[in-house]
Amino acid sequence: MDQGQSQPPGWYYAEGDPSGTQRYWDGQTWQGNAQPIPGGAVSGRAAELAELASPVKRMLARFVDSVIWLLLSLVVAIPFAFIFGVGLDTSQLDNYLGQLVAGLIVIAYEIIMVTRTGATVGKRLLGIKVTTESGDPPGIEVAARRMLLLLVYNLVRIVPPVAALVFVGLALVGFWMLISDERHQTPWDKLGNTLVKER
Repeated sequence: MDQGQSQPPGWYYAEGDPSGTQRYWDGQTWQGNAQPIPGGAVSGRAAELAELASPVKRMLARFVDSVIWLLLSLVVAIPFAFIFGVGLDTSQLDNYLGQLVAGLIVIAYEIIMVTRTGATVGKRLLGIKVTTESGDPPGIEVAARRMLLLLVYNLVRIVPPVAALVFVGLALVGFWMLISDERHQTPWDKLGNTLVKER
């Protein structure tokens, strides 16, 4: 289950098995094949794990949203560059301000979409959604907490080398947590106390 050896022996849902099945965990490894849960009902921890979106779906959804982020950023950055007669890098304060505004628009997009529909465009296309850990739709406070790290990244873009380190660090830590965390919670999920589930 790769839930670690802290999980006591028992019958649990094993990630990758069909929904509505369970498998015996002896405390260290899975035993036997997936078995239907009596009555076909999935409950408790097994139900929660069965509902989670796969890392692959989450990465594909983020790719779609990254394209949207890029388009939103260009809508702001290009006119800003023409108005102030500057390029699209952060070597001048005007450039940084343009990129900061573009970054804030991207953050607003994420917060508004997650608050109103529980999902960004990418997540909707992949059939997944954001919920609180209790299963409720996320409110604006929860959606905003999920975006705190992106806000930090945008603020440090005035110092490109620092911004590059922050970006790479967030990407690597986010990927590692997505594939290693039992509930696939990334740093932004931890900040918002959220889960990403199948719709």
